[in-house]
Amino acid sequence: MGNLGKVLIVVFMFIALTFFIVSFDKSGLNNYLTGNAIYDIDYANVNEVTIQIPEKNSVDIIFSSVKRVNLFYDGSQGSVANFRIGNLGVLKFNLGETKRADLDNDGKAETEITFMQIVNKNAEINIKKIESGCLPSWYCEEWDECVNNAQTRTCIDVNGCNNNVGKPELSQSCTATCDDGIQNQNEEGIDCGGSCGKQCRVKSSTIFLWAGIPIIIAVLIILIIYFYVRVKEKPYEAILNPPEEEMKFKDEKKLNKDDKALSELDDYVKEALLRNVPVNEVKENLLDVGWPSNIVDKAISKWQGQFRK
Repeated sequence: MGNLGKVLIVVFMFIALTFFIVSFDKSGLNNYLTGNAIYDIDYANVNEVTIQIPEKNSVDIIFSSVKRVNLFYDGSQGSVANFRIGNLGVLKFNLGETKRADLDNDGKAETEITFMQIVNKNAEINIKKIESGCLPSWYCEEWDECVNNAQTRTCIDVNGCNNNVGKPELSQSCTATCDDGIQNQNEEGIDCGGSCGKQCRVKSSTIFLWAGIPIIIAVLIILIIYFYVRVKEKPYEAILNPPEEEMKFKDEKKLNKDDKALSELDDYVKEALLRNVPVNEVKENLLDVGWPSNIVDKAISKWQGQFRK
């Protein structure tokens, strides 16, 4: 065999090997082992498969001849892998995490995807077909105030599926804001106190309130004391007009038998002494209108003795 024949044989073998490699790749067997982008998972024939997908490659999940969904491995950051799945957008998977997804948009989750591990930069995942599944519809409240650089919220599944498929994050880190003009987070005032280092200023109205209360109480106490003393020490008005009915025309014997006049005298002395009217003033007023000294002294002595008890 000449040199030309040997060259032709080598060329022929190279072409044949190239054809074999291309055919082998398109057959899908090699893709099953390596997870290349053209690997197909036909749900008509496969219920569960574990594959490795190189970074920036994808697989197709086939539902029918006209319906297929692409699962693209976008790379990982530490123990978190990012996958772009059909119209669901980017889904983040933590190592060992399982998520259910509604890939065919029929309102029910039919696929369960588990991120198992990273092998030589390839993402090893388990894709499992589930016969029927409830797809949660999550409603989340607003984030709570930022306290200690963390926020939380509550999310509920309005479909009541009793699974965590697609459940949003319930906590996140945050930075306290102390310049938004409102009292929030754990602030004690507007943008002050709490996690904000700025000390809150005391409002002038608060100062007036706390300063005014003691003043008001003091004024009330003074007024009470004043009126009490005033009433207690106010001279009885009757001392200006002591009982004097016909006193100048009665002698002592008749006066001692006049119960009405003696009763008036008794009331007068009692009230005058009760009001702290000086005894000499009480006696002087009564003597001026004609009351005998011994009767006046007797009445004064009676009530002075009772007030001393």
